[in-house]
Amino acid sequence: MATGTEAMERRAAKAKRVHGTPKATGQRVDKGKRAHFHSEAHIALVKEQPCLITRRLGRQYVAAHHADELFPHLISQGLKITDFLSIPLAHEKHQGHTDSLHARNSAQWWTDNGYPPERVYRWLRWFLNRHYPSGHPGADYALEQIAIVERRRSQSL
Repeated sequence: MATGTEAMERRAAKAKRVHGTPKATGQRVDKGKRAHFHSEAHIALVKEQPCLITRRLGRQYVAAHHADELFPHLISQGLKITDFLSIPLAHEKHQGHTDSLHARNSAQWWTDNGYPPERVYRWLRWFLNRHYPSGHPGADYALEQIAIVERRRSQSL
């Protein structure tokens, strides 16, 4: 019969096989789609910021929204949005009622709520540059994606 320690070690080994890389600090994680950067610490940091629309502050009011509607080039490639492209939104703006972002799921929602996509990209750049040094893999990847979408938007004008 296995001791308690052996059983715990077996469960830990199985969890590592099933879940792969531990959810940590900006490591690439494969979750059934293509690899993306995952960071619970970054999500927690985003939730500490005031909502971009309502300016409400506090974890009980703010959710971290993965802004997939603002990065269509990633979605069209079948890529999951990195945690480093998350933005703070009040729960009522994030999901819940008919005018929430998840109910409409469009880039136009931002403009309709007085915060056009250009301001979201500017906020993301400011936030990433403020909290992460140059060379941080998750932040650098997110900044690359922001540059790509801004370049495409300017070319289409």
